Amino acid sequence: MIVTPDGATLTKDAALAFPGSPGDPANGIEAVPSGVQVLLNVLNQKYSAQVQKVSTNAIDNFENLNRGVNSSLLDYLYEFDFHYNQAVTLAGYRIDAVARTHRLLRGCGVPGDTIRHILLMVNQDYTRFEDIYNHLMLIAKQSVDPVLPATAPRDQNTARY
Repeated sequence: MIVTPDGATLTKDAALAFPGSPGDPANGIEAVPSGVQVLLNVLNQKYSAQVQKVSTNAIDNFENLNRGVNSSLLDYLYEFDFHYNQAVTLAGYRIDAVARTHRLLRGCGVPGDTIRHILLMVNQDYTRFEDIYNHLMLIAKQSVDPVLPATAPRDQNTARY
């Protein structure tokens, strides 16, 4: 239900279609939000706890991400990107490059010597997240065996050209 500045009461479709009124503070007339805005406010009041739960879950999924025993480095890097982007999108989560690099290196499960070598290549600069991530991605891709169709054995009798 919306009460317009001229005193009319709007309900149902008329209330939803109401475009809103800017009001006139100088004459004591308050602004009236649009019908869609009123609906969104009501829905937000009733269901905002669930939105907060989704947001906190997205942050927790990112913060608790660690490379599992049977997980490849490549899988971890893809999951790291996915969970970070989910936390940013769903919760407005932001961390600086140093914290993001620390989080990446802490959970990647790469031996300490390899991490130290990567950090030497970037002059121990944790703000160079993209460079560090790219070095890890290169290592991850080198550890995956490529499967090319040309390397599979062919049956000479069934080959079609």
